[in-house]
Amino acid sequence: PDPLVPYSLQKVVAEDYCRMFSRLWGLETISLRYFSVYGPRMNPNSPYALLLPKFIKLMSQDKIPVINGDGKQSRDFTFVSDIVEANLLAVKSRLSGEIFNIGYGKSISVNKVVRLLNKLMGKNIKPRHGPAIVEPRITLASNAKARKLLGWTPKVSFEEGLKKILL
Repeated sequence: PDPLVPYSLQKVVAEDYCRMFSRLWGLETISLRYFSVYGPRMNPNSPYALLLPKFIKLMSQDKIPVINGDGKQSRDFTFVSDIVEANLLAVKSRLSGEIFNIGYGKSISVNKVVRLLNKLMGKNIKPRHGPAIVEPRITLASNAKARKLLGWTPKVSFEEGLKKILL
């Protein structure tokens, strides 16, 4: 991996530590790479909040969300219940030393996020586009390994997950 941002680099380093501890001391480890986890009770005020809780809060107050750049950047959003299931299967698997991508396997643009929120919230709010920031253009999990070795399949689509949050 060639991380683009410090957050990604720290994840790669953590995986390296796991492999080293496993090799040196026999510590059983398994690494799960989560992709844009979302679900109920997300805190929009957290400094680590994803765009989703922030946009939901703003749009529920009829305020305009600000998109960094053109909004064509996309994320592989994964509902929290799918993350929980992946963790449980990973623990039961005893596949020490393995690394799995845990994501839905479909990337959604930020522009589409706003369109879906408008649709589900009965709004017609046009976002404002601010300057682009340094971030990955696209995140998209290749979850084939998790499907094959863990028997994990994501179940909650992005739109279904949004409905669970908003209702």
